[in-house]
Amino acid sequence: MRKRLAPKGELEIFVVNHVISAAWGLRRAVAVESALFTADDGHIGAVADGLSKMQLLSRYQITLERSLYKALESLDQLRSAKHLNQAEDRMAEYRVLKARLDKKLDKISRFRDAEKERTQEKPVEIGFVSQK
Repeated sequence: MRKRLAPKGELEIFVVNHVISAAWGLRRAVAVESALFTADDGHIGAVADGLSKMQLLSRYQITLERSLYKALESLDQLRSAKHLNQAEDRMAEYRVLKARLDKKLDKISRFRDAEKERTQEKPVEIGFVSQK
């Protein structure tokens, strides 16, 4: 289960450990439930205080299931937040790179305009009529 969930970082490891603990608790509860039903050919009444034990076991299972699903949801939220932060970081890097590129392109454009003006032939004016 740990390999499948592949936690990254201390917080994810903590949450994955909680998931594993709840899952093991549920497995144990199923084993206990099975033992209660297999005692005396499946008659729960044959076990001393069998009905109250089943009710207690049922509450225990519900608590473990809630804990398991809450831990899985927490893990999902952690990972979603992590991906969101990574995306925001990438966007910030993109904005910085774009600003640098825009600045360089602006310099190149101004340089080209200046070169164009410098190399253009100026018309020679004779009197009031220009000639090219």
